[in-house]
Amino acid sequence: MPCLRRPRRLQFVVVAGTMLTSLAGCALGVSTEGGSLAGACQLRTCECAKPRGPLGTFADIQPVQWRDNGDAVCPDGYQLRLVSR
Repeated sequence: MPCLRRPRRLQFVVVAGTMLTSLAGCALGVSTEGGSLAGACQLRTCECAKPRGPLGTFADIQPVQWRDNGDAVCPDGYQLRLVSR
């Protein structure tokens, strides 16, 4: 019987590790601020927002600035985000 428990433990560890990795990857991929968003703003409406509090509210909105290569950027202290309209 001890032989049967090891494969189950290994299976549990593999499944749990896969699930955690998938969840972490999804959480990282959901972010719509900065990085890959700079190119997406060429096709979708974006704005620069200054975060106000921990609940995702924004204190001030500024227009997006554009680099020569077409990437969207924001002034210091502001975050690039998609406009949902």
